[in-house]
Amino acid sequence: MKKTMSLLIMCLLVLSLAAAAAPMDDRREKMGDVRENMKEHRENVMDKRDAYEQSREEFREARQDFNADRADDALYIEKAKEFLLKTAERMEAHLENLDERVDNEDMSSAIDDVLVDISSAKETIEAIEGRSDFRAASTELRDVHKSFKTLNKAASGVVVATKTLNLIDRFEDKIADLEIDTVEASEHLATARNLTEEAIDMFTVDAADKDLREGKELLKDARNEIREAHKSLKDQRREMHDSDNMDDDSDEVESEEDEEEMEDESDDMDDSENETESDDDMNETDEVDEE
Repeated sequence: MKKTMSLLIMCLLVLSLAAAAAPMDDRREKMGDVRENMKEHRENVMDKRDAYEQSREEFREARQDFNADRADDALYIEKAKEFLLKTAERMEAHLENLDERVDNEDMSSAIDDVLVDISSAKETIEAIEGRSDFRAASTELRDVHKSFKTLNKAASGVVVATKTLNLIDRFEDKIADLEIDTVEASEHLATARNLTEEAIDMFTVDAADKDLREGKELLKDARNEIREAHKSLKDQRREMHDSDNMDDDSDEVESEEDEEEMEDESDDMDDSENETESDDDMNETDEVDEE
């Protein structure tokens, strides 16, 4: 009888542990799916960027040859047309990537509007037959790029800020029941939340460059506060010499995964800077000697 009871208790214990582990496994599986989806979107963006850069070089060569001896007007138009089209596709891919992840109705609506404008510009580019058509298409795309530039930075900021707030929420939930001093860590997290919420207000569809830069700096400060909170808890654990009062190894790994996810999103803000560096490239289309 005692053996039977012991086996029953062990079974119940195993089942309870399995039930407790299930939510963690589900969350990790969902995070894996999200990261895989993000990876696919980023690969698409990189493919469009590579195609754009190759097209830009071919256009530069054709423009140089044309300016030198007016030898091949048709080749110049062909390469110029391809260059504009790849520029439009690069912007399109980047906005579609952001649209999948931004959790902001106004921002999503603005992205949809610019995507429509890009689609219209692509139709104009496809219809190019001569240099006058090319100049008109170039002007239209340049106007769209102005809207894209601001929206790209703002939407990237919203994505990073949202991820940062989610990380703060998970961090606060994790330390709520710890039996160590979490006052310092909580203060860092509260500061991080205030900084992030202030940053979100900076990322609007019509934000000035100054506001976008300030918002980006606020998010950097917020991430530093989160790191300080994590460091504070580690210091407390060392002082207590009692790892049982702190997250187990799997929880700590998850915290690192969360921070890696936030760093991935912050990299997107840096990528957004690169995506808007094509102003000079756009202006290259005006650098053809007049007949």
